[in-house]
Amino acid sequence: MPCLRVLDCARESIYYTRMGLFSGKSPRAAVIVCLGLVFLGACSSAPDPPQEVYDKHNQAARNLEAGNRYFREAQYNQALEFYQLALEASRAVDNAEGQVTALNSIGKTFFLAGEEEKAAAYYEQAQVLAEKSDSPVLILQCANNTGELYMRRGEISAAREIYRKSLAAAESGAKGSPELAVLYHNMGACLREAGELSEARGFAEKAAAMNRDSKHFTELAANHYLLASIYFRENKLPEARENALAALDYDKRMENSLGIAQDLLALGSITEKAGAAAEAHDAYKRAFLAYRALAYVPGMRRSLEKLIGTSEALNLKEETEQYREAYGKLQSQIS
Repeated sequence: MPCLRVLDCARESIYYTRMGLFSGKSPRAAVIVCLGLVFLGACSSAPDPPQEVYDKHNQAARNLEAGNRYFREAQYNQALEFYQLALEASRAVDNAEGQVTALNSIGKTFFLAGEEEKAAAYYEQAQVLAEKSDSPVLILQCANNTGELYMRRGEISAAREIYRKSLAAAESGAKGSPELAVLYHNMGACLREAGELSEARGFAEKAAAMNRDSKHFTELAANHYLLASIYFRENKLPEARENALAALDYDKRMENSLGIAQDLLALGSITEKAGAAAEAHDAYKRAFLAYRALAYVPGMRRSLEKLIGTSEALNLKEETEQYREAYGKLQSQIS
């Protein structure tokens, strides 16, 4: 699962129908066909039956991937539907790994939709199964998600302790795994919130190196986004802009729409702080259009707030009124 930002994620059902092989044929023709099949069966040996079948495992994986596609587009209801299908398919074959991944995915979807209590309930189910499986990777997956939940609640010390305890075990038992890269990223985000920016940057760079080597470009975009935010807090605006542009490039490669919108919003903040109001205004416009295409209300609201500010600074009176009106309509829909 992705980390702290939405890294952001088609329904696939397989129906088996029994065909009438002899429809339209005379009874005599049916007998001839049957005799032919018997004769062929006597002359050739049937292939050995498969020793293992992975139909339900594969179906669960396909449903997870479909859920991930909807997840990346912030279409959370559709994502949940497929994650639930993946969970049931994994339960049907007692696949612990599949269940843990599906439960964490469901929890993460509720988390990003703002339903923290539901997220926590699914994370707890995943944690129980992960500990029973004794898989370092699954345990780490759960620790990452639980830590993010604590961070959302502002419990930075609790999140940091979870990540600290996970580090030693992960660097041995989960070495090279995507989950370890997520842990580095999350620890970097945690340290950023604690104000330890230099150390935060070190963890973000570790995560970026792992994801660059493994060509996990969506995750790499998230790492550059985190680095941009760290440099922004350090008031190192050229470095912040460089990393925001890198995040935007990787998100565009992967067509990660929600990530693209977030990167544009970040670019706007960086350029506005640098005094380039017109450039910031353009970035905020592009972010708003991307959020609107996704019907992602929190992002639309944030970008409109920014647009009101820059349009006022640029003395764009007509635009200012348009953005204020759009913001008011959005707020009335929310309430």
